[in-house]
Amino acid sequence: MKNLESFITEKAKAKKKEKPLKRKQGADDQTYLELMGAYKRARRKDRDSDKTQKLRKDAEQLKKTGDVSTDARLAANYL
Repeated sequence: MKNLESFITEKAKAKKKEKPLKRKQGADDQTYLELMGAYKRARRKDRDSDKTQKLRKDAEQLKKTGDVSTDARLAANYL
């Protein structure tokens, strides 16, 4: 019989499996949307701060070099 702790760790490992990508989905879509969401929230408070500009540059760099789909780019426009 399994003890409770090993059962919980097995269940946690099963949840961490990566989901397969859908047809029109890029590998970096979720990260890009999180960066853009954080940027847009920070921009409302302080448009010229260094943190805001760093978030924007990171998102732009990911868009140029990463695997970001056009659907994710369009979704970021509507955040």
